[in-house]
Amino acid sequence: MDIGSGEPLFFNFAYEDWTLLSTRYELHLLAHAFRKDMNDPDRVGFVETHLAFYYNKYFKKTLTVKNFGVAENSGLVELIKETVEINAKNMLEAKLAEDATLEKFVKMTEEHRRERQRRMDAGDETAQLKFTRPGPPQAKQQQAGKGPQAPNHPPRRPAVQSAGYNNPPRYGSSYGAQKRPYSAAPGGQYPQAKAPRSYGGNYGGGYRR
Repeated sequence: MDIGSGEPLFFNFAYEDWTLLSTRYELHLLAHAFRKDMNDPDRVGFVETHLAFYYNKYFKKTLTVKNFGVAENSGLVELIKETVEINAKNMLEAKLAEDATLEKFVKMTEEHRRERQRRMDAGDETAQLKFTRPGPPQAKQQQAGKGPQAPNHPPRRPAVQSAGYNNPPRYGSSYGAQKRPYSAAPGGQYPQAKAPRSYGGNYGGGYRR
């Protein structure tokens, strides 16, 4: 965190350096974790062609070697050869002890950065790293083969259909069940309104309802 001038050792790290640092540490952990999980002296590692599979299984993310500017796993291992290697049996093998500290990986990454910078200053263009930054994670499709869902609006009521040959009326009306029509009282007069009830009281008068 302080190399004497108040600056951390990783002060000059760029995206490529941070990516190599994390990859060094992850592949170191992967090689040791596989060996311990198998607990089999005959299976201390896996072939390098299975690297992407076990990387995804342990870290739940995808390892795309093309993002490192290389075409094969061997090219990636060459960039971090101080940490892991592909042995004579074509298996990925850790080169550091299981208890290697994280500070050691930071120092390796800084040494690699300085050597790379020295070569570029000398005119060696091959020393420049050309990593591809992955884009932001895309939202998962709701369902395969289906487009976006419609807005969550309340369903509309079905339109009322008029009566016709193909739509016979129901319950005596083309609009379905309705109230019975009003029929006037005999004689063509309206019935007399009921007189309000009066309740007497001990206080003189009363009240109506």
